[in-house]
Amino acid sequence: MRRLRLVVPWPNGLHMRPAMRLVQLAQKFRSQISLRNGSRVADARSILSILLLCAALNSPLDVVVTGADEDQAAVALQELFSQSACVGSVPGTCDLPLDDPVTYDSVPDDEDA
Repeated sequence: MRRLRLVVPWPNGLHMRPAMRLVQLAQKFRSQISLRNGSRVADARSILSILLLCAALNSPLDVVVTGADEDQAAVALQELFSQSACVGSVPGTCDLPLDDPVTYDSVPDDEDA
């Protein structure tokens, strides 16, 4: 059993994009991975449970990794949570861009309705 304390590095917290990366990562390993934020616990293979952690920027997460490949899974998790250094860096150097603007095309004004 490996226990880690990871801090949420993403400016918007553990939102959909990094949560999906976490799920994809967890699915690569046979080990069971659980995350705890306060009294909430999540299975790393469930995006809904991860989102329900409501983990904001700098939230500490207690992580427990149990299984045959727990050491490799723990290292991979640490790498994922350290990728925040890529945010705002040279485009293409990080596969988890978090600062993409959200644009809305053709949102009708009240007058157009």
